[in-house]
Amino acid sequence: MRVYEFKYPGSIIEFINRDTDIKILRYINDIENIFNEAAVSLNLFELQLQRDEAEIADFETRKKNWFEQRDRVIELTKKIEAQFLSEGKDTNSFEQRLLIQEIAEIEHKQEKWNSGVFPRSYQHKIVFIFAKSFVAALDMIGKLLIQLCKEYNTLPAAVTNQKDDFFQAFPQLKDIRDSLQHHEHRGRGLDKNGKPLNLQPGKKGGFQVGAGSLILNHLNGNKFGTTINDGQFVEIEISDQTMIIAQQCIQGIIDSFSWKGPTSHRPL
Repeated sequence: MRVYEFKYPGSIIEFINRDTDIKILRYINDIENIFNEAAVSLNLFELQLQRDEAEIADFETRKKNWFEQRDRVIELTKKIEAQFLSEGKDTNSFEQRLLIQEIAEIEHKQEKWNSGVFPRSYQHKIVFIFAKSFVAALDMIGKLLIQLCKEYNTLPAAVTNQKDDFFQAFPQLKDIRDSLQHHEHRGRGLDKNGKPLNLQPGKKGGFQVGAGSLILNHLNGNKFGTTINDGQFVEIEISDQTMIIAQQCIQGIIDSFSWKGPTSHRPL
């Protein structure tokens, strides 16, 4: 489990006046809460990624499951054939054989679902849900940092510096989030103005993007990538290192203020 710690030098900020200081503290608490959502998302993402990789690697279990499923479909096929015959229905024509096979396979899938086994297409989505949740939380941290610096222009310089460091570390975070939020455009190969994307070739790590390729919601290990508004394919790492960068920025903001009252250690 990955846990990211924060140290608060006090419980009350001493900066401008009581009302303003309370509002600034509320911003910091909000940022920390959203950071914790990213931390949970990362832990669940890594856990699910390990499970998926282990399942793919376990060839013997997959082979065993395949034979068990095949045998069960055969059993169901025989049962349905008997039912058809008892009802005076044809079981010999090609069309009827296909129908019987289809019914058997549907019943088998429903049996698995009723026993708590996720459909494969659902199972495949779990790791993507955690990745998207991570990106959304990170993006919200960025939005809160922007709003904090916009609302209070007399903040310590270190606060603005930490905000700038955050966006320097994740320069295309907003673009990735925009593509996730506006799939109604990006999924049709359009930019935010409804115009066709100028899809650009490129290479990210060992992943080659061909000219004219529209790639959405792609995972390459722990790197989540998508085509953004300018037609580039870009990635962000769903990782401990990403969290540490955000953690350091938030701790730097906390440390930039004068505090009074009892210290605290987070998370609780």
